[in-house]
Amino acid sequence: MKRRQFEFLNDPSFAVLSETVGSQQLFPHTGQLAKLWRAINRDFLLPLPNKIRRADHRAKDSMKILRRFAAASYCGLFNTAREDRIQLHPLPDMDLVTQVTIVQQFTTKGSGGDVHHFRFYGGTEFFPEIRLNGKRIQITSHVLDRFEKRFPGDARAGLTNLLIVLFAHPWMTALINNSSVMVTPYEDTIFAFPFDETATEFLLKTCLTVNEIHSFMPGPPTNVYNHHYAKHFSPPVARHWDPEKELERCRQLWVHRTPMRPDVPPLDKNETWLDLASKFTFTPEQLDFDQNTSCVFKDDIAGPVLHFHTPNQSQSPELKEAQCGGTTTTGLFSDASRQPGFGASWSRGQ
Repeated sequence: MKRRQFEFLNDPSFAVLSETVGSQQLFPHTGQLAKLWRAINRDFLLPLPNKIRRADHRAKDSMKILRRFAAASYCGLFNTAREDRIQLHPLPDMDLVTQVTIVQQFTTKGSGGDVHHFRFYGGTEFFPEIRLNGKRIQITSHVLDRFEKRFPGDARAGLTNLLIVLFAHPWMTALINNSSVMVTPYEDTIFAFPFDETATEFLLKTCLTVNEIHSFMPGPPTNVYNHHYAKHFSPPVARHWDPEKELERCRQLWVHRTPMRPDVPPLDKNETWLDLASKFTFTPEQLDFDQNTSCVFKDDIAGPVLHFHTPNQSQSPELKEAQCGGTTTTGLFSDASRQPGFGASWSRGQ
């Protein structure tokens, strides 16, 4: 087993291990996840106001939204500040309270190259694998390589940003470059993933940006895929969004080919989460959203994607992308066709 020093715990004798199970390699080791998560979660929660730190199923939705922003900010800063492979990802639990989770990566070696899937550890009561319409999501190493080369910014944030792109919005299919391809919007651009499908999984084979897309046709028909935590999937009774309009928006984003925004420069290594969190009061006014905004699971399916609604608005407030310590988080904006992401804008010096 490979050892990787985990200096966060201030214990020189502790190192993060990888684990081999059959033909798969897991990182971090399953037996270490609880200890790692307790230390990380304690560090995350320490500087937060009590109402956000103690948010649970009884919390107001405004507190849950603030908790989402804080968790996304912490994960982004943590992921770009570290030199090892530990990755964090913010996910809402079954009570819509966003947890800082440790990404456990499963790697299977094969003749065609490595294939990866992920689980997310947020404590003993929350350890989901994110599935798509009942099937496992697998990605090839080629997807990781192409994404890192085609997404601007710090290479250390490659997997961080890829997970945000993969899990921030329901997927749709479109006829791209004469093949049926998964499409998802991201800020003012789109990503497309050619894929293979079996009875149990989707395998993403590569990653395309607007620069590699030469033709874009909506369908027919347009298939829609929801992310979810449960092993089994039940299609939604109704949707919070219109897939046909969203796919047309994706096509227009491809037509306009807006360049992707590069990440902000890496944070000063001397800055800590305590330093940065102390610059914020964590209020709806500071993060620019209505305190009456409510949040539910997108399409009422428990998973990583949330839907936001503000009373007396013709359009639901959603979240626009912003940069956070070398990775992407989000801020509120009014556009019902876009899917919420991970919090509000964060920039150093605010």
